[in-house]
Amino acid sequence: MKRRVFLYGSALAFTSPVSATAQQPGKVYRIGILSAILSVDMVRTALRTEPYTLVFVQALRELGWVEGQNFVFEIVSADGRRERLPALAAELVRRKVDLILVNNTQTTIAAKGATATIPIVILGSGDAVEGELASSLARPGGNVTGISSLTSDLIAKRLALLKELAPQASRVALLVDPANPVHLRSLADGSPLHETARTLNMTLFRVDALGADDFEQEFEQAFAVMTHGRAQALLVFGGPHVAGVERPVRIVNLAARHLVPEIYEGARFTTLGGLISYAPDQIEIYQRGAYYVDRVLKGAKPSDPPIERSTKFRLVINAKTAKALGLTIPPSLLLRADQVIE
Repeated sequence: MKRRVFLYGSALAFTSPVSATAQQPGKVYRIGILSAILSVDMVRTALRTEPYTLVFVQALRELGWVEGQNFVFEIVSADGRRERLPALAAELVRRKVDLILVNNTQTTIAAKGATATIPIVILGSGDAVEGELASSLARPGGNVTGISSLTSDLIAKRLALLKELAPQASRVALLVDPANPVHLRSLADGSPLHETARTLNMTLFRVDALGADDFEQEFEQAFAVMTHGRAQALLVFGGPHVAGVERPVRIVNLAARHLVPEIYEGARFTTLGGLISYAPDQIEIYQRGAYYVDRVLKGAKPSDPPIERSTKFRLVINAKTAKALGLTIPPSLLLRADQVIE
């Protein structure tokens, strides 16, 4: 792992007198985690096993934060039912947590709706300024800070990568969540996604998938719509509608059955057999996120630290899937790939 995230030189200096002295000796701080998909038990397991959360916990430890000694996690989960998020955020407020961790736009909106005073640290959600969750990156101005992703630009970049790998594809289905504000902004006329499609002479059509309880039937119907619409490729928007334990497997299997080249938000999909993924590096995000937690718990106002944008991205290609689809991976794409799954 690159050490540059530990040597990051920015306005987030962790040596100010305020941050060094405001921590209350002997206090056990409560860090709330608001999960949209993973259950409480799954989140606890992830904290002990997943590379990105292990890095987060280790970075906290290096900064002097040890779970069970001077802080504890308070975890609540919507278990895939997004309508529960506002009530769960309110529950964290009632538990008087000192900070709330969120990692997508919908959980950030729910947390911000529940409190204007408890600091909220985002770990790779959609564009906080574009989503009106902060006044600006340099001066957030409210109780939200952390790491934000360039969502609209990223989705357009994924479309360009898909075209590069599947040059014959001119009609692309977009699997989106109609209840996700990030998705709706990315689909608006004049967005980077539509500008890229026009430049590449590609036709886009939207297919909705809410990620409902009966997700298998829902995804079956979504792929039926794609087939009827003569989709030649698929761009899957990220978020809770495709997250969870079984949904990625189902989507990848359906894409393979329909012989549709597809691009995803995270490497989890390509590991399962998806064609290609391009996303911010989760390890970098979570490692950097630990510093926001440290500064806030040591007394810094969340309105002060500037919101950072993801700077490192991972391109993963599944060569086996490309071969099954009859696609030749361009040498230029292979050179840029962080990982090629054989």
